[in-house]
Amino acid sequence: MNHWLDKVVSLLNADTADLRELARLAGGNPRNFYVGTSLDGGDISGQDLRGMRFTGWRHSNIKKDNLTVVDPGLVDDLEDQEASEALPLSGSKIDREDLDIIADTRAIGIVSALRSQSIEDEIAWLERENPDDDLWPSIWQSLWNSTETTPEEQKILFKLGVTNLGIEKSRFPVWLGVWRKLAKHAKGLSIADRTLFIVNTSSWLQGLSPSFPYWAACWRKTWRLVRTRPSPQRLAVERQGTDWLGATNFDHAGWASVWRELWDDKSGRDSEFNLIEYAFGWLLKADMSHRGWASVYARIILALDHSRSVDLTARALQWIDENRDDYTWPVVWLRTNEAMPVERGGSLFRDGYNWLPEHEDHEAWPLVWQTLYQTEGDPRQHHELSQIGLSWLNRKLSNRGWHRAWSTLLASSDSDVQDLTELAFHWLRSETNSKGWPYVWLALFQRSDSYSQEDLLDQALVWIGKNVRHQLWPMVWQEVAGSAGHNLWEDLSQQAFRWLDTTRPNKVWLDVWLQLHKIESGANQQGRLAAATSHWVSSNKRDTFSRELLQRLADELNMVGLLPSSTSTEFP
Repeated sequence: MNHWLDKVVSLLNADTADLRELARLAGGNPRNFYVGTSLDGGDISGQDLRGMRFTGWRHSNIKKDNLTVVDPGLVDDLEDQEASEALPLSGSKIDREDLDIIADTRAIGIVSALRSQSIEDEIAWLERENPDDDLWPSIWQSLWNSTETTPEEQKILFKLGVTNLGIEKSRFPVWLGVWRKLAKHAKGLSIADRTLFIVNTSSWLQGLSPSFPYWAACWRKTWRLVRTRPSPQRLAVERQGTDWLGATNFDHAGWASVWRELWDDKSGRDSEFNLIEYAFGWLLKADMSHRGWASVYARIILALDHSRSVDLTARALQWIDENRDDYTWPVVWLRTNEAMPVERGGSLFRDGYNWLPEHEDHEAWPLVWQTLYQTEGDPRQHHELSQIGLSWLNRKLSNRGWHRAWSTLLASSDSDVQDLTELAFHWLRSETNSKGWPYVWLALFQRSDSYSQEDLLDQALVWIGKNVRHQLWPMVWQEVAGSAGHNLWEDLSQQAFRWLDTTRPNKVWLDVWLQLHKIESGANQQGRLAAATSHWVSSNKRDTFSRELLQRLADELNMVGLLPSSTSTEFP
């Protein structure tokens, strides 16, 4: 046994599982023989580990018994942890959620301890030996995890790992560990190497049974590498996922996660008809306690014809009745309402009404309340819902949907506008980071007297400076710009220049530009607007809409002699 790997094979075939004895058989010192080995997930029952060094002691995952002997410093830690399910050291541990698959612990430990000084020899062994060898993936992972390998050696290991994905034994758990490491590395690869990984992974998945527990997780990771841009690989992975949905008999735990990835992709949906068919079949067959049932239902219900919609809403009503505390409950309730509108006195109305008092902190509370409030029916019940909404507004200022409930009551004829106005002023001061802030501000500003507007203008100036990316920024800015005095012009101009410079020109962009032009003209600062516009003209020559819009601006500025003569405004 001249080669250290031959000794590894001999040790793996040894009759004993005693770690001290194994170290001695290998000619090593038990004290440091296992440096580099983690016992995470292992069974150390009956082992005497005093004085022995290991890399990992995640005690919550270690099985021990009253014969286990460890150093005193570790005893307290071990006693404080709940023992995990026993796993032999020669076993594999697989995390179902993220494929955190650990290779053969015993093999990697011995490999780490006996490793020769020459990594080149170890890579040569991988290149020479049949990857069907049980030890091959463990050696590969040990080398991959080594801090001593060079970037060039990592490239060789990557090619070896990817190339051997298709062998029969690559279906085994330890090979999933190899695949996971390759997948983590794939994002930073060259286009050629990434394509190789994607193609070989697709081939590997094709050889797996549709019922393979980790098929969905592996496919999702691969899909996320290709979904951002059109390519033959993207189309192939998309079709593979769609075909798998139909081949699973709707009983795979990861079915909903693959379907959602395909349905939510907005750039293709090459197989939308199949996705609708598969979703309908799965929703009828799947256990409604499956955590993906609500999300698939919410996405598909409005895409179905009437007869199928009726079949599914019947199941949804049952789900609504049985899952009142599920976080996705409002989504299912609201989608069902869209498919079969709420009637006062009906079961769906009662379900929503009864849900409100028990879930006031839910971010979707305003949506459910608003739907009920806007349902025509008994005026007394309508008034009661008005009082429920007002009470909620006073107590739940930090809810993300606060502005929605407030706006609904403000538009109602039976609400006290003065109370709502005072409440809104308080909310604006306390919830400046809310996404709904500009909705409430705009509604108040358009209703307020001149005294109140001064306070609102001050608040808006602060908000404008911090929220340049908010979709309502241009509306708030225009309101402020139209009412502000000369002393605020410079500040408003700087904010507008910043927004115009970072926003694709469109109709709203033009409105802000025109308002800014008025301010700049009043301050005799038209020159800097002309220079900035010249820059925007040059930067958007390839954008059809922007080109036409900016050409108009350039022509106007040329007419009054404000555009620098050196600037070409002719677009190709």
